[in-house]
Amino acid sequence: MQITVFDKSREFSEIVIPTVQTKSGMDDLIHLLDSYCATTRMLIVSGEPGTGKTVLLRKFTETYQTKYATEEHHKNIIMLNVSTQNKSSEDLAVEILKQLGDIAPTLGTLSKKKIRIETLFAALQVRVLIIDEFHDLIPKSNMDGNNKVIRLIKWILLNNTRPVSLVLSGCPAIEDLIVVDQQIETRCNNIIKMEKLGLTTSEKQSEFADLVVSL
Repeated sequence: MQITVFDKSREFSEIVIPTVQTKSGMDDLIHLLDSYCATTRMLIVSGEPGTGKTVLLRKFTETYQTKYATEEHHKNIIMLNVSTQNKSSEDLAVEILKQLGDIAPTLGTLSKKKIRIETLFAALQVRVLIIDEFHDLIPKSNMDGNNKVIRLIKWILLNNTRPVSLVLSGCPAIEDLIVVDQQIETRCNNIIKMEKLGLTTSEKQSEFADLVVSL
């Protein structure tokens, strides 16, 4: 008889349950990391709170952050959470610099911060930047391509000096990004739509039964 030993120190919210959504989402994230090239791409992970977006992204980051590392300090994936509302493009640049290990992330103009971001992207060999809770950075209505945060995102995505692909995660409102800017739409590979577990159809009930058996 096989005995399964569970790690009781872990919270349930930290465990990735292998649903169809998480499996497909993880495959898309891995492909984005593996297909790094001069033409960067973007993924959007959207869903209401509690649908597993952050857990999926943390698991991906923990598992693959040093997949292509040639030195100990290299990080192929950088993930940051921007859960405070009303942040500016300057604030976003500071958060990115913090995650990159910049010694003085708040100093300098936005232009100078961008130069340091480029330098650190190259030094750490960053391939993918993940921004969680991205909906807190964009307007709640009348989203505009000239918004400074969106322009900073475009600069990262279209930068020819150090190409870095993007994963933007948040509530479904962030899907409007591909409507307001054609360049972002062109670079967006896929939208991973996370949904709450529901057993309203026989198909979903069968899927859940298979999941329980697999556990």
